Amino acid sequence: MPDPMDPPEADPGEYLEGIDGEFIRASEEFGVPVSILKAVGFVESRWEMVEGQVEFEGRDAAFGTMALRGVNLERAAKLLGVEVEEIKTDRETNIRAAAAVLRDMADAEGIDRDDLGAWAPSIAAMADIGDKAASIAYIHYDVYGVIKNGLVVTDNDGNVISEIQPEPTVEPNYDGTGGPVLATNPDYPGAIFRASPSSNYGSRAANSTGKVRMVIIHSCEGAYSGCWGWLVNPQSKVSAHYVVKEDGSEISQLVKEDKRAFHIAAAYKKSLNGGQEPQLEGVSSNHFTVGIEHAGFAKQASWNANLIEQSAKLVCNITKRQGVPIDKYHVVAHGQLQPNNRIDPGPNWPWATYFNKITAACGGSPRTRRRWSRIRTTRCPSRSPIPSPIPSPTRWIRRRRAPTPPRSSSTAPTATTTPRSPSSTPRPTGPPPRRRPASTAATTCSPRSRRSATPPSSRSSSTRPAARRSRSGTRPAPTVPPTLRSSPSTPRARTSAP
Repeated sequence: MPDPMDPPEADPGEYLEGIDGEFIRASEEFGVPVSILKAVGFVESRWEMVEGQVEFEGRDAAFGTMALRGVNLERAAKLLGVEVEEIKTDRETNIRAAAAVLRDMADAEGIDRDDLGAWAPSIAAMADIGDKAASIAYIHYDVYGVIKNGLVVTDNDGNVISEIQPEPTVEPNYDGTGGPVLATNPDYPGAIFRASPSSNYGSRAANSTGKVRMVIIHSCEGAYSGCWGWLVNPQSKVSAHYVVKEDGSEISQLVKEDKRAFHIAAAYKKSLNGGQEPQLEGVSSNHFTVGIEHAGFAKQASWNANLIEQSAKLVCNITKRQGVPIDKYHVVAHGQLQPNNRIDPGPNWPWATYFNKITAACGGSPRTRRRWSRIRTTRCPSRSPIPSPIPSPTRWIRRRRAPTPPRSSSTAPTATTTPRSPSSTPRPTGPPPRRRPASTAATTCSPRSRRSATPPSSRSSSTRPAARRSRSGTRPAPTVPPTLRSSPSTPRARTSAP
């Protein structure tokens, strides 16, 4: 399995170019306030042109900047006189489609279209969340929260792409909030406990297969309130232990960790996870995992930095309490264990940064996995690459690759044996031995092509054979082939757009 890597950095200035004009034109065409369109689009997709996936059975995939689903796609296609596929794939058509649906719903309600708060019932109807408490949170905290506070989206250079002017006095014409209830004994301190019904989860196995051994990372394929709202809906028959909001500002716990949430529909296969945990082969992955959903989409261009930060702290907390190792075999993607029909959290999840933040949250030192991955092989003349025994930093490897001095035509002196200490066993003659991990096959290279894997600071001149300390400018030929010794190796151990 490859080491965790970060995706290339995405520039919102590229994938959001021209979007401000598209919102304005749709607003003027259908008489929907531009701040309503912008706020709904930002809450649903961070204005990205998403290609949604099915994350929960029974919930249709969302498409486009406005994240339109199912019946709303069909309704919009009839109102605009276009094909559904065009709404899915063309951004301006997608924004126009949402505006047309909102206008159609507002006309049916007979609202005053100049009153921002009056649009709330139509917005909730288009979102079609299902759970009333989740719909209230979606309207008050998400959509109208953006409108009240305002929003400025910039590219990587700080240039404004689009903005929403704050409307602090606007009040949505929708049911009031009762406020979330904090659990008296949450597994993760500070999480908002919104209990899934008992039909959406079960009990873990009583034997060893019921012990938590992994954390699975998901993407909701939608907005935060719609995500947890679906998972607490008795009709969904699915759940997750946690849901993290798009900006990381809130985390909901839906199922206690000692219960079996229904968040992955796959039996465990060790072949999909580097051969790890073979005793769990064929066991339903729900029995021994904790599932974390993240508001967003598997194919979005980037993830909010605070979402990654808060999720990493959550994972650290879980792994500490449950005794789960922090590595790529025990903190895994949903798509890795269920590859036949899932890809989440997607190719742009920043795995290297994520693991560094988990390690830092748990008090460890971040690791530079991205640089190590560039030097995973050492080439020998006329041979295939062999694994590098120590993933050393790139700078050290490059400094050590000095040209090899030519051999002298004269007869080289005979290499001798220099003991490490009076009481130690003499080392074989010839070049210093190459230390390799015990699991690595012994593939030899010629003496001239091999480099020592030991950092310069750790090699004392007293441990080198006397013939190699010659200052004559010639390189002595070894009298015996290099010796390979196996030993266990120790692994080291202003707001931008979304």
